[in-house]
Parts: sequence; structure tokens; C-alpha cells
Amino acid sequence: MTINKATGILVLSFILGSTFLFANNAQAAPRVIDWQDYPFALKEDVKDRVAYGSVTVSASKSAMEQNYGDVTLAFAVVQATPGSFSENAILAIPGGPGQSATDVAGRFASNPFFQRILKEGKRDIVLLDPRGVGKSTPYLCNELHQLDKTYWFLFGKSKQDAINEHIDAINTCKQRLQNTGLAFSQYSAKSYADDAETIKNLLGYQRWLLWGHSYGSRYGQQLMLSYPDSIEGAFLSGIVPIESFKKEREFQYFYQVLQRIFDECKENSVCDEAYPKLESKLYDTFKRFKNAPVSVPINHSKHSHITIDEFGLMNAIFGLLYVTNSIEVVPLFIESLHSGDDWILNNLATILLDKFAVNRNDNFLAVSCNDASEIDKELTQVSMQTDLASVMRETWLTKRLGFFCDLIGASDVFVQKSFPSNVPVVIADGVYDPVTPPQRSQVLIPQVAQAQHFTLSNRAHDVTAGARTILRVFLSNPQQLVNTDEYKNLGTIVYRTDVVLNKGIANISKWIMNDTIWSKIAILALGGILISVALIASVFTRESSITAVIFSSIFAVVLAISLIGAFYQSWSANPFLTSFGMLSHWAWLPYFGWIMLASSIYALYRMTTQWRDKQTPVKTWSAINCIGTFCIVGFCLYAGVV
Repeated sequence: MTINKATGILVLSFILGSTFLFANNAQAAPRVIDWQDYPFALKEDVKDRVAYGSVTVSASKSAMEQNYGDVTLAFAVVQATPGSFSENAILAIPGGPGQSATDVAGRFASNPFFQRILKEGKRDIVLLDPRGVGKSTPYLCNELHQLDKTYWFLFGKSKQDAINEHIDAINTCKQRLQNTGLAFSQYSAKSYADDAETIKNLLGYQRWLLWGHSYGSRYGQQLMLSYPDSIEGAFLSGIVPIESFKKEREFQYFYQVLQRIFDECKENSVCDEAYPKLESKLYDTFKRFKNAPVSVPINHSKHSHITIDEFGLMNAIFGLLYVTNSIEVVPLFIESLHSGDDWILNNLATILLDKFAVNRNDNFLAVSCNDASEIDKELTQVSMQTDLASVMRETWLTKRLGFFCDLIGASDVFVQKSFPSNVPVVIADGVYDPVTPPQRSQVLIPQVAQAQHFTLSNRAHDVTAGARTILRVFLSNPQQLVNTDEYKNLGTIVYRTDVVLNKGIANISKWIMNDTIWSKIAILALGGILISVALIASVFTRESSITAVIFSSIFAVVLAISLIGAFYQSWSANPFLTSFGMLSHWAWLPYFGWIMLASSIYALYRMTTQWRDKQTPVKTWSAINCIGTFCIVGFCLYAGVV
């Protein structure tokens, strides 16, 4: 379970060691916090509010495990009152499993939304990196945490090759871990709960107020079960209940959202007119990618491109279903690929790889195996009603690798399902969530005595971003009943039909994501500066300019300003739009670009003619004006805007 990189509201998790290492041995040395400078960027005005440290604990609580190793837990505290610790604290739990927490402390400290929570609730916010994630060390198995292993199907590998590579990596890491007294079995939701309790006691907090999203909700449940007296309340969203996990169920959740999109688009006249026969088009596209996989360039230090087949296409769609903004463009995505515009994958591949690469694959496998009583043991035979559903289900079930639990040797963790009756809990989910839909909340709700549940009808896995008011109220005062009325009857997601494809806008978006925009934007800026200087100087020097040059430079400036406006407005409407192009009311922009190009060529012709005739000297500022114009022309041509 991973989460979407949607609004900036992200997630986190934690653990404990024991007071005695052995039942009959000497007492362990006291744990000491190693306070350090915060290792990530911080704004100057919040540096006094963020404390960062680490502590080393035993990896095992069991007195039977005498060949134990140590783990170092890194944590950050965003203080409600700078320089002091509050009585109780909010534990912001990361998802994944495999996501870190400490790297977002700066966002919590400087974001007005969380500043208000800190002020109203008077509770610190604690961020703890789970074992083997972020700054908490050691890592379980770096050999597993590689892009071409996690996404083997994008790099031309067969499933058997991927299985063999995973087996070799796991065996290598098991041997190395054994030599250090560590094991895959020591990384789980239970160890997370133990470690969080340790951190709570070390920092002197009385109780935790839990906030967990996606797999963070699973960690939160474990804390409530293991340490009920330490919990003040819990806000859990995108529920991962304590139960077995199966590929079949995962596919059902995925496809039910996809089917909802097909149905809603068909029922909406505007969407149906823009994207008719959506399901049939995806079926055709699925077969095309199966028969002829598409090569897509990526910006990566070790890989220049990926190859997307039908399974890669499914994963791309699955990634788009994670957050509301990207769901809005799913019909456009399907329509574009069906029309042969495969270039749209250039940007989306980078976005989706970046989104899921934040999870450590080694931690994901170990925790998933330890926390589920059974994984992929049996697949339910579910009849699929459409051709698309049938072929996608077959691909999903046959190409997924599984978790290698038997090889990892993960422990079978027994969990007593008895939650504390006096702890207020808010449970939130989204109708469009492809991985933790409302059905998963229904597993947890009957077990929690004081549960308040609400479902957002227009949200996907980013449900927390859509429930900010409830989140703020609850984290400020968990004893106060939250009012969910404003989240009722929110309607459904509106699919974007007001988009015109444009490779230039998409390329600019890609350059921004890859942080390669600055050298290119410098050319655009240089053109604007040269034109401005030339026009102003020609006025002050009273130097007459060639009329064609003046008009072409004015066209160039208008084009540059319009290009910036089109990109900004489209990005503001939905950041995913710029991976396709721009809002449709900017459709005139490429045509205006051609007019500007023609006028620039004519201006250059007039300049060269005058230079050849030598009747009238070419004026300095006219020449500079022309150079500036062609800087803008060159940028637009290179980007592909025109």
C-alpha cells in the first residue's frame, strides 16, 4: 500500500526495545538519545521548533533470542512550544510499508495547517522512521531496494528472472543479517509499536494521539492493541485492517474503481462525447501494449528508458487511481493512448516511478509478510463479466511476484483483536480508493467501540487531503465529536474534458520535474530581456527600427507571456494536465506561435536584405531585437509548443 504524493499531507511510523535483554541476565545499559542537527532543509523561522535525534535499541524483545542485534531509530519532534516537550504528542505514522517520516518535519513545522494544530492542541508532532527506513538503520537488504527489482517488468525481464533475482538477493541478505544478529522477522507492525512506545517513554510523553494513513493505519491499530493505555485517540484513514492479504482482493478493489470510471463517464453526456466507448478503447490499447510494448525515456542515473507492456500499462493506471487529481485525467489517458499519442507516457512514467520509489522494497516485503497471517495462499475464482476485466485479472494474477514469505522466514505474528473501549477513533475512506476502499474500513469498524466513520464520495487514496477540517478538529481535541455533515453529498469526481494535447507544455512539465528547466528557461528569459532592452534603447536613442522587426518582437513577447500563463493556469487547475497539454481555451497558442515564427522569418529577411543592399545600415537595436525574438522562437520550437 503506497500513498499518493497529493497535497502535501503525507504519513509516517515507529518502535520499542526492552528493559531487559534476557530474563535472567544483567540489566541493559540505559538508552541515551543522541541529539543532532536536523539533517534536512529547514526554513530559518522554524529551526527552533524542530528537534532531531536517534537512539539505539535491541532489535528483539524476546528473552529467547540471545543472538540479537541492535537497530538505531531516528525521529524528529515538531514542538508546539519551541524548546520544550508537551505532555501528550501526536504520532504521525508513515505508510507503505517502507516510507520514512523524519524528512517531512520541515513541512509540518512551516505549514499553516499544522501550525494551527500545534497551537490549538498544544501537542508536539513526532515523526519516527520505522526500522530500516529513512534515517533508521541498518537497512534490511539494499539488494532488494533497486528500481529494476521493484519494477522488473519495466526493464525487459521475465517473471522467472525477477523471481531468481529476488531469491538470490534475499539469501544474500539473510546470511549477512544472521552475522549481525538481525532478521527479517524483526521488522513488523509489532516492532513498530514497541519502538514507538520506547520513543514515547524516552521523550517523556504520557500518551500518543495517533494519525495513520494507509499502512500507517495498520501500525496505528497495532499500537492500540499492544499499548492501549498509551493511546489518547486515533485518526485512521485508508484502512489496512489486521487480516490476510490476497492478490485477488487487490485486483477486485482496483477494477471496481476502474469500472466506476467507465460507468460515470458513460452516464455523463459531456464525458461520453469526449471519450466514447472508454472500456472498449482500453481493451484495444491493452492488447496493443501486449503485442508491441512501448519504450519510454526516463531521467535516471542507471537507466535511460523503460519498456511498458500490458502489465506496465495496468500499473500506470493503478498509479493514476491513487489520487483524485490523477483520476480526473484517466479517461483522457485512455483516449490519448488509444489515439496513438504514446508520448504522454514520458511524463507520467517519471511521476509514477517517483511516487512509488519512496517505499523501501526490502522493508515492504518483510513487514507485509510479518503482519499478515496468510498472503497469496489461495485465489478466489471470480467470474469477470467483460473481456477487459478477464484479461486484466489474468495478467494481474500471473505477473505479480508475491512476497517470498516462506523464503524470508518471517514470523507468524499473533494479534489479539481486542481494541481499547475508551479510545475515540475516527475512520475515513474514499469511494475511489483502489487499494484501501470502504470495504476495508468495514472490517475494523465493528471492533472499535467509539468509532466515527465517514466516506468521501469524491476522493481516492488521498482521503486525508479531503478531510482537513475533521483532521484538524480531531488532532486539536480528540474528545470532541467531529461534525461530518460538510462531507456528505460531495458528489463524484468530474473528469477533465477541457484539455488540448500539446507536447511543448508536456516537455516543460517534464523539465520542471527533472529539474532541468533552468538552462532552457534562461534562453526564454534572455529573449525577453534583449527585446525589452532593444525597444527601450531605440526609443531613448531615437533610432528608427525596421517595422517587421518591431512587430515580430512584440509577437514573441506576447507568445512568451501567453505560454507562461497557459502552463501556470493548467498546472493550477490540475498538475497532471500539463503532462498532456493545456486547458482547451489556450488551443490558439500553437497557431499564434506559427504566426510569430512567420513574422520572425520575414523580419530576418528584411534585415538581411537591408544589409546586402547597404543602402541603409542595419541599426544596432534592431539586430538585438531580432536576436531576442529568435531566442523565444528557439525555445518554443525546441520544447515543441509550435
